Amino acid sequence: MLLCAARQKRILSGAVSALKPGGLLVYSTCTYNAAENEENAAWLCREFELDPVRLTLPAEWGIAEGRFGYQFFPHRLRGEGFSSIVSKKAGAAQNPGASAQFRSLQALPKKQIPELAPWFRPEATPAFFQTPAGEILAFPEAFEPDLRVLDKFLKNKWFGLYAGTFKGRDFIPGHALALSSWCSPTLPGVELSREQALRFLKKEIFDLPAGAPGKGWVLARYRGLNLGWLKVVPGRWNNYLPAERRIRMEL
Repeated sequence: MLLCAARQKRILSGAVSALKPGGLLVYSTCTYNAAENEENAAWLCREFELDPVRLTLPAEWGIAEGRFGYQFFPHRLRGEGFSSIVSKKAGAAQNPGASAQFRSLQALPKKQIPELAPWFRPEATPAFFQTPAGEILAFPEAFEPDLRVLDKFLKNKWFGLYAGTFKGRDFIPGHALALSSWCSPTLPGVELSREQALRFLKKEIFDLPAGAPGKGWVLARYRGLNLGWLKVVPGRWNNYLPAERRIRMEL
């Protein structure tokens, strides 16, 4: 018990250093002994000038309130039980994403944003950013502050919808856009039969159905669902399904 309490103090010391003014620290254990809970909470508030936070919890939840935190006893609620304490660092709360910048992403030039509009549903209003490789990422504007924080602290991550790239003045749509709910339903498309859909997913070439668009980017569909992009050029068409997505088994 005392060994665990000492180890938890070391963990808490490191966690407190990451707190911003006004930030909250939630400390939970799977025990009910005072050394690991109330005594550690008192030490935390005393050493680092944190204040315990009182929560308003419905009585029917069956959570017991202690001096510093809350006990979740297994005989009073579902689960194996645990303890939890919430503390707050002094100072006004800050929005950590307000001033943070993406480490490698740059906002897409404003002159290119109107060129993307026909590819997206009218009600979609994403923020557009570009990677150093020219890949265009789209994500909801409301998520931007949180994504900036994740980008600051996480080394390996991927977020947003890969919309495509610009090659000169031409936009090359990404496969993820074809499968996204943001993809515009008014884009040219061709409805495939089951056999044609399977051949498309194997990256095989076949004759397009009669009435298919004669040129440009076209969405391959099966029963109204987008499968990916194909591009029609004079005399032929190209399958833009990513090679790693193709079906490799015999059908």
